[in-house]
Amino acid sequence: MAEEDKQSYLDGSNLFRFEFMRSSVQWGVALGALMACHTFSRSRRWGESIFSGYMWGSTLGILIFGWNYFKFTQTQSMLRLQTYERQETNSRQEYAKRYFREKFHLEELDDEKLDIVIEKMEGAWQRIEAELMAPDEESQ
Repeated sequence: MAEEDKQSYLDGSNLFRFEFMRSSVQWGVALGALMACHTFSRSRRWGESIFSGYMWGSTLGILIFGWNYFKFTQTQSMLRLQTYERQETNSRQEYAKRYFREKFHLEELDDEKLDIVIEKMEGAWQRIEAELMAPDEESQ
C-alpha cells in the first residue's frame, strides 16, 4: 500500500463530506475569535487571548459538529427505518395478492380491484382483532 493511500482519510473531500462540517468550522472560528477578543480586552496579553480563542473555538466547533452529526444520524436512521417498513408493507401486499389470486382463482381480476378487496379484508380482520382484544364490558 502506497504512503498516499494510508493518508487518504485526511483528504479534504473526506474531512468535509458532511454538509454541516464547513458551518461547524465557521462557527468555531467565529466564536473562538470572539472569545479571544474578550480575553484580550480583559487581560491585554496576546498569548493568553490566542490560547483562549483557540481552545474555545476548537471546543465549540467540535460540540457544534457533534450536535449536527447526532441530528444527521438520527435522520438517517429514521429514513432507513421508514424504508424498511415500506419494503415490508410492499412485500406483504404482494404476498397477499399472490395468495388471493391463487387461492380464489382471481387471475382475471385487475390489481386495483384486488387491492380494494384486500383492504376490505384487512379492515375486517382489524375490527375482529380489536373486538377480541377489548375487555369484556359485560363482565365488569
